[in-house]
Amino acid sequence: MSLESNQGSSALVKRTHLLARSVATAVAILVAIATAEGARAQTYPARPIKIVSPFAVGSAPDQIGRLVAQSLAERLGQSVIVENRPGGGTVIATKAVAAAEPDGYTLLQGNAALAYIATLAPDEKFDPQKALTPVALVATWSLVLVVSPGVPVGTVGDFISYAKARGSEINIGFPQGSPPQVLAEALKAEAGLGLASVPYRQVSQLTSDLLGGRVQSNFSSPIQMAQLVRDGKLKALAYTGMHRSTLMPEVPTMAESGWPQLTFDPADWTGFLVPAGTPSAIVDRLSKAIDEVVELPSVHAALLRQGVEIRNETPATFASFLAAESLKWPSLVKRAGLRFEQ
Repeated sequence: MSLESNQGSSALVKRTHLLARSVATAVAILVAIATAEGARAQTYPARPIKIVSPFAVGSAPDQIGRLVAQSLAERLGQSVIVENRPGGGTVIATKAVAAAEPDGYTLLQGNAALAYIATLAPDEKFDPQKALTPVALVATWSLVLVVSPGVPVGTVGDFISYAKARGSEINIGFPQGSPPQVLAEALKAEAGLGLASVPYRQVSQLTSDLLGGRVQSNFSSPIQMAQLVRDGKLKALAYTGMHRSTLMPEVPTMAESGWPQLTFDPADWTGFLVPAGTPSAIVDRLSKAIDEVVELPSVHAALLRQGVEIRNETPATFASFLAAESLKWPSLVKRAGLRFEQ
């Protein structure tokens, strides 16, 4: 064998050894990471957990979040604190959670806005589907169109005729950047209405103005409006779901009212997410714990009283749901002309 052949064989052997050592090192690193993640999951949670909520205290989603948090604390053996950070169409709270340590101690209570944040705030260069990992979808619901008692109408058709005759004299209120705003703009576009749009930062102020007649119409969740409608303080015209709301069975759907194009089912939802990079074992632990909480008879019954559809999904099915939502909302948001406001 020539000298060149011997040198070539030697170089090949060296490369083979180096490759083997590299593979062994990589395997050792992966094993170490998996071991560390497993150890963290076994000791998790070792301190209080925080749920960041982009919703105002007392709102329908906030009530659901606090209901879950209370029982989740009992299930995990640690305090679960709800921190409300409303504003900015949920962008502020969502970005805060995305920037948190991916260790399972900071969760986001998300809603339908996650599907259109990238459209709502393009200058933010922020994609929540890359920045967050779905944990558990809890509930979905649709919205009801209500009007103040001074508006002399009883159906969607009556309201459209009444509003057309008065143009911007009639207004519609909504929380800034919310699904109700998207639906309000969709109603205006589909019916050719000149309604004046009135954005609010606080749902409580919007409700107060509805009751006082300063705002004539609004899309809202049934749980927020059912009692006010029963008391005759507001009038419900139609529900945006495929089927009537269990809380307001006397109220027809948009399809039954002759406006199937204004069916939005679901129009909103709530679930929990964590920063991307959170160990999968911790994500699974949280998902299982939240599912167990939702199935508790007391929690299950309380959710049903809110008129929602209970959806205790796995992280994978929640991710698929969110991907589908992200195909539905952006075009509606663009059409509505929504923009993020700090």
